[in-house]
Amino acid sequence: MIPFLGINLTKNPNNEQTNGNEFLIKKTPAKLTAEIQNQTAKLNDMAQKSQTSPVFSFIQYSTVTIFILIIASIFGAELSFVEEYHHTPWLYWFAAVFGIIGLSLSILSKRKSILFQRASEPLLSQLEDYLNDVDRILDVPDSAKEIDIFSFTYTITNNQIKIIKNAFPTYQFSNCIFKAYSDAENLYLAGLEGTYAFPLASITAIQTIKKRVRIMEWHKELPYNKGFYKQFHLSSDAYGCIHCNRYYIVELMHAEKSYGIYIPSYDISILEHLTRQKT
Repeated sequence: MIPFLGINLTKNPNNEQTNGNEFLIKKTPAKLTAEIQNQTAKLNDMAQKSQTSPVFSFIQYSTVTIFILIIASIFGAELSFVEEYHHTPWLYWFAAVFGIIGLSLSILSKRKSILFQRASEPLLSQLEDYLNDVDRILDVPDSAKEIDIFSFTYTITNNQIKIIKNAFPTYQFSNCIFKAYSDAENLYLAGLEGTYAFPLASITAIQTIKKRVRIMEWHKELPYNKGFYKQFHLSSDAYGCIHCNRYYIVELMHAEKSYGIYIPSYDISILEHLTRQKT
């Protein structure tokens, strides 16, 4: 099977070409694609600079935790506050010091987050305009549904696909945003590079993979653990990666070759509806 949007490193470890160009029926202008990539790079750079370092975070949470433990021990003591202070005045001084440090670091972290939000607003607005231009150029209908499609690097060993995890942070899949829609003949996936068309008649099945995987990030407006998405029992880690308990592969045949579109559990219902296939 050839994974759609997969990057095969078997023969060339430096390969960056994704699979699936044979399904591309309309391309986004290269200039517009470059503008979007440039805008995204600026946002990512700003986001990186706004994040606190692991050492900073460790000190912040450690001081707050120690402060809470000291306060708990003071309240749990049998002696009165005055008697406790008389016997162990250093405990109160430690509580004050750790409390001030923890509060100061928390305020600094919050301030960096607020500054990033303010500075990123113009870039986000411009990026949204560019993405709307893509939809207009590709004639994406208003009824199209936003959907995540997996992209990943892999090698072929004994005719089996072996997914190569990203080094840091560690995750198996990048989730690429597409607009999905269909007509009587094709399933269409419109993304940054253009529109891909997959004949509905070529789709043979939807395979369920019951395996816990890590996804690069969360794109949806609704949080991963709220509303509709709560049923999928998703979780997040310190790096913003999403942990998912299963994913699906939409299987199809093209030019006597087998292909697979990899999709997370939380978006499979969209493709079930558009392809008239069930998991």
